[in-house]
Amino acid sequence: MCGRFTLTSTDRPALSLRFGVELGPESDPLLGRYNAAPGQEILVVAMGETGDRTGVGAHWGLVPAWAEDLKVGYRMINARSERVFESRAYGSLIRKPSGRCLIPADGFYEWMEPANKGGPKRPVRFTVDGGAPFSLAGLVTSREWEGGVLTSCTILTTDADSVVAPIHDRMPVLFADPGSEEEWLGGDLSESEVLQLCQPFDPERISSQPANPALNKVGAAPEGPELLEA
Repeated sequence: MCGRFTLTSTDRPALSLRFGVELGPESDPLLGRYNAAPGQEILVVAMGETGDRTGVGAHWGLVPAWAEDLKVGYRMINARSERVFESRAYGSLIRKPSGRCLIPADGFYEWMEPANKGGPKRPVRFTVDGGAPFSLAGLVTSREWEGGVLTSCTILTTDADSVVAPIHDRMPVLFADPGSEEEWLGGDLSESEVLQLCQPFDPERISSQPANPALNKVGAAPEGPELLEA
């Protein structure tokens, strides 16, 4: 699964260039993230009505049109890529470009069991290509909520590659190349095409490093570079 991730960069021009989207000052609160967590607003890149990419904030935890409580989103922070076509919540989204999105990141966390019984679980941060930005494959939807518009999203997962597998049997679907991202956001995709895109990531391009257990509890420590230190 993917329950936390990082987007540590605050360089809007560089991120705009990397993800092919114009990010304005309104995106600043969504950048410089060292412990992005479910229930929070995160940056997503999706296709706008004009066919151009747009960068928007989205509630992490998909809230379908039929849901009556935001708490539903906590059960929908991840979606198994192998089953999205069968899902009531995800099936209609995966079938259309407007329902798919990229979630910019530069790392994600998984947790090891504590070294000592009763101790805190030990977070491990995984990065791609030495810490370069990449994207998590996501689904996104918008609906009316309390007199406004609520945009929410989920992150797709797949089988873990050989680097992640010793810690967790699942990992987020990662895209680190513009071609794959373009294909994900592009036209209609068949089930076989989705599964082809949602393969475990190349383990040769992934690195891992222990992180600070202070990030185990969201909000317990300020978000900053200290959370990346063991």
